[in-house]
Amino acid sequence: MNSLWFKALFVLSLALNCVIAGGLFYKYFAVPHSLEQMQKPLAGSNLLHTLPPHVRTQRKGLYKQIKDLKWKIGKDREELFNLLSKTPPEREKITALVDVISRKQAAMQHTITNRILEDLQHVSPEQKDAYLSMLKKRMFREKRGRRMGRGKKGPMRGDGAFGRKDMSK
Repeated sequence: MNSLWFKALFVLSLALNCVIAGGLFYKYFAVPHSLEQMQKPLAGSNLLHTLPPHVRTQRKGLYKQIKDLKWKIGKDREELFNLLSKTPPEREKITALVDVISRKQAAMQHTITNRILEDLQHVSPEQKDAYLSMLKKRMFREKRGRRMGRGKKGPMRGDGAFGRKDMSK
């Protein structure tokens, strides 16, 4: 009987250790904790240190502004799904809310584009190429995991929904 208890406790202890180790790995290595942490490689770049101090200060304000916009868009999306789940769905309210979300996304895109244009005014032509290259890598980097229909080469190419490398076969 004692041997059975020891074995059960041993297995339970191993399982608990795996859960704790997995949680710690996820917390510290797998997922960025905030928008600021996601921006560390960009903010740590020597290129951005060459920008004037007022421009760097404006960039920090941009991160908070974008984070707030994303939060508001997320709330609107939740409301959209609540409207879609009603029977029957109210088409006018849904259309109006989709328009609101689109305007907020467009405002966020304009804000980011204006920030990039402002940054480009303060860099040399060589730095401009490096800056745009850095932005391109960040904007078009491959996301974690695969989504349906998306592979390494873009939508409907590569490994995707059906696990085939070539969709023409």
